[in-house]
Amino acid sequence: MTAARAHRLILNVRDPGALATWYGLVFGWQVSLDERDEGWIELEAGGFVLALHTGPPRDTQEWPKLQIVVGEVEAVRERLIAHGVAMDAVQHWKHLSWSEGRDPEGNVFQISRS
Repeated sequence: MTAARAHRLILNVRDPGALATWYGLVFGWQVSLDERDEGWIELEAGGFVLALHTGPPRDTQEWPKLQIVVGEVEAVRERLIAHGVAMDAVQHWKHLSWSEGRDPEGNVFQISRS
């Protein structure tokens, strides 16, 4: 049997168009499918699909957490802060480094080296 692989993360959001623009500006992701009339936009996110869907609100916005692998956590964190994104301090554990922030709708994302 072939191992399963993750392909897409679906976030229920209020405004898929605005959030797609935001992710495009701060991470350089491109819209690969735009069906905003039906409340659905997909972004190509480096071999992974982020789907933004107009849907019901969640009880919590801590999960799911979108992890974004970057080359240099500190440099990307500073770039995000320069774009007005509030980011947590960089955390370190063994060989890992990461920092968390929130997109304009409050969804948590994490930039990390792995």
